[in-house]
Amino acid sequence: MSLVLGIACVGLVMTTAMVARATVRELDARTRQQESFNRELRHRSRNLLAVIQALSARGPRAENPIDFFREFSDRLESLAKASDLLRIGTEAEGHLPELIERTIAPFAQGSRIRLSGPACLVPDQSCIP
Repeated sequence: MSLVLGIACVGLVMTTAMVARATVRELDARTRQQESFNRELRHRSRNLLAVIQALSARGPRAENPIDFFREFSDRLESLAKASDLLRIGTEAEGHLPELIERTIAPFAQGSRIRLSGPACLVPDQSCIP
């Protein structure tokens, strides 16, 4: 009877060790992924600040401070809309042609750009933000 109990205990210890090992590996992988995301976030934040600095340095062609503020605010709003597109692939799938329309909106004045084709869904795993 004690031999059977001993074998059961060894089996339980081995199973627990395997589960613990798998858990540690998964935690390590998630930690590496989180570090990668944080590096990318810092990089994108620096890039975004550089773009804002370039927008301000280029200077709106306004005659007075109110017009300058409106023009600069419009530029920042466009930048914010472009930044919203970055979440696709991390939080949501991409809906075509909506994704394309939102991306090209600042350039699609009038009939300069035409889209055609059926609407489709690009899975979040396929989108690289």
